Amino acid sequence: MINYCVNIQKKVKKDNQENYELIKELIEGTLISLVYNMDQKYFEYKKEFAKPDIFIDTNLLIYFLGYQFEEFTESAKELLNMLEEWNFKLNVFNNTVDELTRVLYFCTTKKANYSKDALVNTMCSYFKKQGFKKHDIIEIIININTKISDLKINIVENNIDLNNFNYKTIEKMRTVISGYRPKKKGINKDGKIEIYDGVKAIDHDVSILLKIKEIRGQEPILSFEDAKAIFLTADQGLVNYNWKMHEDKPTIPEVYLDRFITELLWLKDPKSDIKVET
Repeated sequence: MINYCVNIQKKVKKDNQENYELIKELIEGTLISLVYNMDQKYFEYKKEFAKPDIFIDTNLLIYFLGYQFEEFTESAKELLNMLEEWNFKLNVFNNTVDELTRVLYFCTTKKANYSKDALVNTMCSYFKKQGFKKHDIIEIIININTKISDLKINIVENNIDLNNFNYKTIEKMRTVISGYRPKKKGINKDGKIEIYDGVKAIDHDVSILLKIKEIRGQEPILSFEDAKAIFLTADQGLVNYNWKMHEDKPTIPEVYLDRFITELLWLKDPKSDIKVET
């Protein structure tokens, strides 16, 4: 529904600015209705934030850094500005930075030198279209901590060791999360496209969820506004998994979609002039 409205407004914005403003007002009204009528167990629109620590996922970190196409980075940077205006403490776990570094290194390999039509809308394809060379990406890797700090995002250690947890519990989390994640395409050593599950990426998500739970402690959290920590992502599959796991639990989820937070902040302060695409 929302994607359908956004596609319409993009065309209207291009053809007729007056109609675009009308469509924008209609969608803003829809957002108010949608969020206002959400399960109040998760959201109290009049309540002040207790400023939970926000931890950024790899995909959003890439967008914040500007290493993707504008269709991804524009709305992400608007969200980043809103979070700064609300004085949220922004963080990223060190293993998330490690995951970003792995992807950056992949972009320097021959496997990343795919054709113009294959594996589009990835960070590697963005670098290729922007004319980045291997040494340019290596320079980004060397200075990645500084670049993150320049965004006023703190790097926090995640000391979760999955080997210290019950094996069956971890395996169940891995299996279920894998079922919610879209299968990704990669280039194998023979230059052929193959499907892979991204085991390291799944373990990253498992460790993040366990760390957020550790930060929150044992006491149930009944309202988003009172959450001690949340994990912010652009991964709809991870959000779906996490919310499904909380259907019968007396506490709110650990993971939230970037668009949800943007809409939530706008609803609390409608004076914020955000683009409908956001």
